[in-house]
Amino acid sequence: MQQERQRGNAESFSRKSGTLMSKQFLPIGEVKSVKIQVVQYKDLINENKEQAIRFEYEYYDSYLDQTETKLGSLDKDELEGLIKSINIMRTVVFNSFPEHYTEVGFVSRTGFKAGCYSMPGDWKFYLQLDQYDDRSYIWLTKEDSATILNILDQSNERLLMLGNNVN
Repeated sequence: MQQERQRGNAESFSRKSGTLMSKQFLPIGEVKSVKIQVVQYKDLINENKEQAIRFEYEYYDSYLDQTETKLGSLDKDELEGLIKSINIMRTVVFNSFPEHYTEVGFVSRTGFKAGCYSMPGDWKFYLQLDQYDDRSYIWLTKEDSATILNILDQSNERLLMLGNNVN
């Protein structure tokens, strides 16, 4: 039985009852078929806003013979922690050679994960969009982590612009 994932602050905001909610999806970048967007939620009644980072991954499920979409999200206040975590993976972890199998990972309050694990003489990098869904893994290279960092930095800049925008 699959466990239900936790909701983040932005998702909880977007589901408030008694609101008229607008959701704007701003594309930032893509790596290995993972689309990364900034989502802005706006209550059109009282003008309150909340933002999040959204990860979307489409793949073909041969068993079901259809395209499936997996989603993950990260609250804006968790973005800095994810960026720092991937930087540490790139500068420290990927340059280490542990004697025993090792896993390193970042987990958001919604269950989004970014991490790596050791292989003999190397590290493997991944994203998992939902910690309770084994089909939400995206296997990436160490080099892809640089692309993701670039996209996350752009996302951070977009969030700052949205935060300064009065509309």
